[in-house]
Amino acid sequence: ALRRAGQIYLYAVGHASALAILLDSRLGRAGCRTRVMSGVARDMAADLAQLRRHDALIVFALNALPPLLPKIVAQARAAEAASLLITDIPAPPPKPAP
Repeated sequence: ALRRAGQIYLYAVGHASALAILLDSRLGRAGCRTRVMSGVARDMAADLAQLRRHDALIVFALNALPPLLPKIVAQARAAEAASLLITDIPAPPPKPAP
């Protein structure tokens, strides 16, 4: 999905912002169109409004999930954009347990 994405949006809060900036640089060198989203809600809303079907969203969340994550993912889903969450937070165990 990333290879075919029209634009790749990157979102991170706090220390994870360094990862978004690094990935922005690497993807830019590879010829991808990227945009690092602002953490300011008003600016973020403007970025999310531009998400399209063939775009992708990458969210970095370290130590805690951003409070706006459900809204961000819902907007990506509504736009039919691919989304990827990169986190160090352990996932809850599956229910029912295997």
